[in-house]
Amino acid sequence: MAGPFKVVVKKDIGPENGNPDAKWNNQKPHFNLYLPDPLGQGYCHPVVTWSNGTGDQPPTYEVLIKQLASHGFVVVASLSSQTAAGTPIPPIAGVDWMVQQNDDAKNEFGLYHSLDVSKIGATGHSQGGAATTMAGGDPRVVATAPICGSRANITMHGPAILICGGADTMVPCSSVQSAFDSINTVPVMMAEMAGTTHGSWIGSIKDPVMVATTGWMRVHLMNDTANRGWFYGASCKACTDSKWKVQRKMMDQ
Repeated sequence: MAGPFKVVVKKDIGPENGNPDAKWNNQKPHFNLYLPDPLGQGYCHPVVTWSNGTGDQPPTYEVLIKQLASHGFVVVASLSSQTAAGTPIPPIAGVDWMVQQNDDAKNEFGLYHSLDVSKIGATGHSQGGAATTMAGGDPRVVATAPICGSRANITMHGPAILICGGADTMVPCSSVQSAFDSINTVPVMMAEMAGTTHGSWIGSIKDPVMVATTGWMRVHLMNDTANRGWFYGASCKACTDSKWKVQRKMMDQ
């Protein structure tokens, strides 16, 4: 279900990030910012970065992005169409910007002391999934949910759910397996969704991929104990759901 917050979108704002982009006349792009409304009021919002797939833009993914914002996350979404490239890569540029805005009493978005910068997550699709796992190498990023894309041999700093589609021929689950195999120091789940292609999950907040992504961020960034059993425990709900094929490490408790 959608969360209790309305969503306000601020478009094409913030610092440049990533590399010069053909979709932006070979200029470096900026960000879209998705804000829960009302913002703050004694509540510090966790932050989630969004990274697009190759050649794509946040509007393609706004069902998921707005779903996250409706649950109280501030979502910073790069406008880059090459989100795994740049120094820093776009999701980390987004983290830098949000930390700065949280400390800036003069920021124009009402973010001053309204963010919980100890609770930052990253998610993204395809190349954005690779960018998401790369972002997980930053110690400020404490939860990741790459979708249909990943990067192996990254030292992660928080729990990761690697979501892949059982019918994805562009980035098959076999290519995500190497990332799962390389993560051994934090809780990690590889969740294969039966019948899902590279992009067929896009479109409904009731799609299991979107449910899992939202739930993962709620559990790890909002201390949502009610839904923890969906992922954790010897008989987790995802483990017994016929729609999912699950592998896990360090998640039995």
